[in-house]
Amino acid sequence: EFRRVLFRSEQLDNLNAVTFEDYFRTVPGLMMNQAPGTTRAFDFSLRGISDYNDFSPQQTAATVGQYLDEIPITAAGQQIDPRLVDIDHIEVLRGPQGTYFGEDSLGGTIRIITRKPDLSEFSGSGEGRISSTAHGGINDTESLMLNLPLISNELGLRLNAFRAVDSGFIDEVCTPAPFPQPQCAATGDIISKINPDRSDGERAQLRFVPADEKVVLVAGTGKK
Repeated sequence: EFRRVLFRSEQLDNLNAVTFEDYFRTVPGLMMNQAPGTTRAFDFSLRGISDYNDFSPQQTAATVGQYLDEIPITAAGQQIDPRLVDIDHIEVLRGPQGTYFGEDSLGGTIRIITRKPDLSEFSGSGEGRISSTAHGGINDTESLMLNLPLISNELGLRLNAFRAVDSGFIDEVCTPAPFPQPQCAATGDIISKINPDRSDGERAQLRFVPADEKVVLVAGTGKK
């Protein structure tokens, strides 16, 4: 039994979910572990199973596997947080899932399934979001999708691109030696908005369905 929690695209839209942090709180037992004072080094735990270490996150063994479609993207001590653009659904499978997904899935597995090329109809869409953060600044997100049926019912191409900018909202007080910050002129100074984030990415999928109904899917992604 998989013991699955499923998020379909409509539910993700209702949650305004664009990252893992936007939906994990709705899954019982799913947690995000993060070292204090950082915005990057984080790991997942499910069913209370975790090997995360605040002091050396890079040496942490992953206990929750993560997949983008059928591609494993699990990273021990530094999980990847793909931007949720043009997603069909997300599956959260409670573990152990080692038989199906390998040794890094003792606690469970997260599968992010993208929308595939439509071979029959041309379509396109765009989305933009803008918001502000108290004591922070302006955040904005833009994404575009284009679906091209190159050969009707046989060959199709789906293209995605996005850009996201999140303003920082955390201020840090400068501390004395032995851990002085290079941005500080004096102890007690304030470093403003230390946690901004920006990401850009593209994704292309080419789907081919030959006459004998065997499906060939070629995908590529890029992110900065």
